[in-house]
Amino acid sequence: MISKKSLFSLFLNCVILFGLLFLADKNLRINSKELTKDSLESIYLAYFLATEGFHSMDGESPSYFREPVISALNAVNILRLQPEVNNIKPSDLGQEPALILEMTKINLLYLSVIYVLIFALTRKLGVSRFLATCASLIPITFFAIFTSYITSVNSELPSAILLLILTLFLLLYLETKQKRYLIYSGLTLGLLALTKAVFLYVFIVFIPTLILYDYFISRSRNFVKYWPIALLVLAFTLPVASWMTRNYLQAGKFSITERGGEVLLIRAVKNQMNSDEFWGGFYAYAPEALQRSFFEKFFGYSEKDLSYGGSLQSLNRGHREDSLAIAQGRGEDIVSYLRIAQYKFRNDSQIVVAGEASQDRDQSSKGVALQMIVNHPLDHLKTSVLYGWRGLWFYGGKNALPVLLTFSLYASLAILFGLSIIKKNDKLFFLTIIPVLYFLFHAFLTHFIPRYSGVLVPILSVYLFLIIYSLFNHLKRRFLVNHK
Repeated sequence: MISKKSLFSLFLNCVILFGLLFLADKNLRINSKELTKDSLESIYLAYFLATEGFHSMDGESPSYFREPVISALNAVNILRLQPEVNNIKPSDLGQEPALILEMTKINLLYLSVIYVLIFALTRKLGVSRFLATCASLIPITFFAIFTSYITSVNSELPSAILLLILTLFLLLYLETKQKRYLIYSGLTLGLLALTKAVFLYVFIVFIPTLILYDYFISRSRNFVKYWPIALLVLAFTLPVASWMTRNYLQAGKFSITERGGEVLLIRAVKNQMNSDEFWGGFYAYAPEALQRSFFEKFFGYSEKDLSYGGSLQSLNRGHREDSLAIAQGRGEDIVSYLRIAQYKFRNDSQIVVAGEASQDRDQSSKGVALQMIVNHPLDHLKTSVLYGWRGLWFYGGKNALPVLLTFSLYASLAILFGLSIIKKNDKLFFLTIIPVLYFLFHAFLTHFIPRYSGVLVPILSVYLFLIIYSLFNHLKRRFLVNHK
């Protein structure tokens, strides 16, 4: 029989969740806007998946331009519009206000699932009902108020859901040693890779990291027989290899998506920044609250440094002069590193010629980018620190409280992962290793757009309140011992 405490907790969480969804829906309607390029590309893929039955950007030729899971989710959302869907053009879904609102409403469902999963995972870790509610409350409040995540149809929120589910399955395997939870973990991680391709690379590093941890650190040797590793790899491979085989048969490339080359090229170009730009990058990529109260006050930076002609102009992607130079084909006059890389991707003779020869510009740009990185490895390592800094700040505004909360969330990840190694705690290791690898991958191989951190916000909240609960219990025990 359900206890009164459980019933009250259920009632309280339902009231809180409905209130947050009401707030999110209200802000969604107020801040709804035309979809960005990334979202619009996802919409095109979803539209033709819903109407033509296959993954395509134009309804004629198969495509693997973006990951399939987010396309499938958006396609299901489009199918809600039947029978009107047959009279809608894909461009309308990203430009007509009423249709944009319909497309982005799916985020309210994502928020509901995230809330429930955070509560379930936090309770699974032994945290009190009250603190589990707080852990659920904070990320949903953030997404509801700072609406950039819910006014798009990008993959961050679905990826956050899958990451929470994966963590639950990994913990269940540690507790029960049942093979089915290992299979569920592999399948979930496979779906994560088909939602955000970065998780393919995370998985490739995760397996040897897991083996090294198990052999050198863990006391329990969960994977000493190696069949659990094989089972995890097999479960991951089934969905991922199926999609990659489809792409090989239809497009000639064994890959999840075709967009990695340009991202790597952007990072390689940004590695070329000089020393002043490197240190100024910590100002440029900091939240507005830190820019004003710390960097401008103590280091003398100002907004003028980021404007056209300023000392940090190369870190600003928004110069009108760059847009004009690109339109007129004046590549030598572009100053923003991002725009230089994008122009290079489309116009550099080495990339274009190699791309035409292989019918794969993405792959040829990867080759150019990797060569640039190999030629200057120390510059790459140095800028990895800067882009790790950039990735921290998924909140970039001028309010101090969200900035402090953001720092606390990431500090919680660092603390728990450190404790997992120091104390040889398998549970903490499994709880934190995937987010750690995800963060390090973006810091090391991308220009780490802060939006990418949205995937981690819900799980980071779990970490924060696990630490708060542990500290509270520690202080409580100390108090009781001292007053015996």
